[in-house]
Amino acid sequence: MNSRSKSRILSKITSEALSSTGKTDDTGCGSQRLEKGTAMVNYTPHLVREETNQFEEPIATIMDRSYLWFEAASSIETAIDKIVAANITGAPVLNKEKRLVGFLSQKDCLKLATQLRYLNEQPRFVEDYMSHDIYSMNQKTTIFHAIQSFIDRWFHAYPVTDDDGHVVGVLSRNKVLEFVNQQSQTAWKGKKAS
Repeated sequence: MNSRSKSRILSKITSEALSSTGKTDDTGCGSQRLEKGTAMVNYTPHLVREETNQFEEPIATIMDRSYLWFEAASSIETAIDKIVAANITGAPVLNKEKRLVGFLSQKDCLKLATQLRYLNEQPRFVEDYMSHDIYSMNQKTTIFHAIQSFIDRWFHAYPVTDDDGHVVGVLSRNKVLEFVNQQSQTAWKGKKAS
């Protein structure tokens, strides 16, 4: 067979393949029926992003309602023990009315080590180590706004308050990340392209 014959046969096969009809099955996979019973299949599913308003829900839907907290007069050593045992990054400091007066983070607790080493001071109370400049979120804050706050600031957790300023929960960065991960896994669905 000479090269001219091969070229004609190849051209005929190509034109037959191009003139075949393309079909899509109900899974979104495309296939083309070629002459002589062979098929060419495209296994790329059509992915469609589902619209969701999950990020506009209030943080009250994902915050921890059961949380560790301290009084300002609590022993710093006891507070550190509880933070370590609970494996958390910090806890709010509340007064008797459950209003926020401070936040004790792991970073605040590390101040104790420098005082013991350099100042030779005895451990004192939570109020001596806690942060007084506190950021909190209202329980009606949207999850999207909370995500933006975690991006903008280096906080690992926020106390969550009601409209009267009482602490009703804690929102951790880890809890928000779990929520985002769950949303990203369920937001894409294989659908037939329209």
